[in-house]
Amino acid sequence: MIHAFMISRSPTAARPRPQTRLWVAQRAQTPRRYLHHILLCLLFSLMFPAALLAQAPAAEVLRETPPPIPWYYRMLIPEPVEGGLDWAVLEQVSVIYTQHGEQIEHRVEFSEAVMQHHRRRVILKGYMLPLNAPEAESAIRHFLLSALPAHCPFCMPAGPARLVEVETDLPMAYTDQALAIEGRFHALTADAQGTFYRLTDARRWP
Repeated sequence: MIHAFMISRSPTAARPRPQTRLWVAQRAQTPRRYLHHILLCLLFSLMFPAALLAQAPAAEVLRETPPPIPWYYRMLIPEPVEGGLDWAVLEQVSVIYTQHGEQIEHRVEFSEAVMQHHRRRVILKGYMLPLNAPEAESAIRHFLLSALPAHCPFCMPAGPARLVEVETDLPMAYTDQALAIEGRFHALTADAQGTFYRLTDARRWP
């Protein structure tokens, strides 16, 4: 007599058709479930670093100082007038680049020597670089005062640490010689045009 347990374990015994169909259906749904899990994992893996960057505190990524200029160019920088501001003081500045999430912003950090002159009247000697073409050479109201003379009409002779934007109330005459300008000095930490310094209410001195 053959036991019923042996018959159920026999390789020749056929499985019931309803159970076989259910097993095949479950196996067919398994890859779809895995695919959904994989897609969800990929989605969260992309969202998680972005959320961390957005919530991460600001981090300083770079700090730059004005590069030194060759000695033969430095010889062209005019000596300051007595009691006037020295270009060497204006070179004491750093540009700090800070990362906020996915954006990088910059700000200007001035030394104490520079900030001592902030919003005070100073006298600075340099070379005139007009910012526009006036109707007459004696009608210049807006120009750059440079530590170095321009060596060509289309070249900027110096970087922002050696340039000062000048705004005058009265028109001035153009000259290619060094001249002294008196005005109210401003140190600009975040100017949209990239300017570090500005003189307002300026005039030629003496």
